[in-house]
Amino acid sequence: MQREVAPVRAGQKRNEAGTTNATVEPYNKAGLVFILHNRMAQYFPGTLPKVAHLLRPAQGGMRELVRTLLLASPPRTPPLLFAPEETLAALADSIPDSSHRQILRVESSAPYHQIAAGQNAGRFARNSGAELLHGHGLRYAPLFAAAAVSGGLPLIVSLHNLVPRDLTGLQKTAARTALSRASAVIAVSHAVADSAAGIVAERERIVTIPNGIDISRFSLVAAEQQDRRRIQRESLLVAPQDSLVVCLSRLSPEKDVTNLLEAFALLTRHSPRLRLCIAGEGRLRKSLEWHINLLGLTEKATLLGVFPREKISDLLFAADIFALSSREEGLSLAILEAMASGLPVVATNVGGIPEAVQTGVTGILAPPQDPGAFADALRTLLSDPAKSERMGSAGRSRVSELFTDSAMIASTFRLYNRIVHTR
Repeated sequence: MQREVAPVRAGQKRNEAGTTNATVEPYNKAGLVFILHNRMAQYFPGTLPKVAHLLRPAQGGMRELVRTLLLASPPRTPPLLFAPEETLAALADSIPDSSHRQILRVESSAPYHQIAAGQNAGRFARNSGAELLHGHGLRYAPLFAAAAVSGGLPLIVSLHNLVPRDLTGLQKTAARTALSRASAVIAVSHAVADSAAGIVAERERIVTIPNGIDISRFSLVAAEQQDRRRIQRESLLVAPQDSLVVCLSRLSPEKDVTNLLEAFALLTRHSPRLRLCIAGEGRLRKSLEWHINLLGLTEKATLLGVFPREKISDLLFAADIFALSSREEGLSLAILEAMASGLPVVATNVGGIPEAVQTGVTGILAPPQDPGAFADALRTLLSDPAKSERMGSAGRSRVSELFTDSAMIASTFRLYNRIVHTR
């Protein structure tokens, strides 16, 4: 299946790696920082307060968004990062000065342990010149509040996922009390904002700033994209005539990869030239391996494990369809990356996904936990390459208009300034 490829923009040149000058590999730190700072000079010409980010154990989209904010911060106001040791190590390239990285030691998620850790973090942040705290995730809200109180600093909290519907009354009270210290609560999608409003925060304090990605990573000339597609498919042992479905996902319960496997098994009964590659890792790996064997998919479905971030674009270029069968989702960065790559998307109609994927326009949405409906959606696109190409092109345009990292960073930085300057 041939897909439309975004043209090289005027003024771009090819570098030694064969990419354009706007497609620096995402963790070539010097290149990415240069690009982000140039963009912010256009989108955000003002000054920025010194921000201390507080991050729980994180991977996936939350960690990548924090990385983007860290790298975009201007050198004159370098950010601070407090995180558990493993997360801190994963983000070390974003803050090269080790004095700006502090291990966040929390003995357990119990509120009293969070409060103790937060008090230490708040005092250190204040003594290091921080003017604002930015906490990420609901789980550590008591820690963020304690840091704000002990440091005497304003607080912003980002919610990257839907607020669980099954919170107990005590949990709701604890979260709401902790978030009452926040001057603003950022939701990464309208769905996340709706899930939080009235439950853990008042609607008027919630600001929706959609997730955003660096679309230049996926903007290659047609010949180069086809070369990368061919090389990646060969490395995956996918034949030229095979249709490849790709999924980028943690192997965790809320992602419901089992639903995707069962849908794929329904398809392969009548379509033998299909392959499925799932990139990601998680605690359900053994269970999913067993499920693949049970469904007779050992020759068709592959768990790739952790896939190098600098190779994600190549994996998406190799695919014909992107699929994600989550039970719940804030706003998937993987879906945005797939759309930026020109892929049609088949996903579940949950959380913030419909804000990105327009069914019938950029992909097809199916109900969650319904393998039959998900299989039908995949079958529709696999049987109509022209429709798939139109949807892929529409998806790329939608991401360029609504879900760029530049817009996300600029909106976040403007909020930083508003909170600090209106105290």
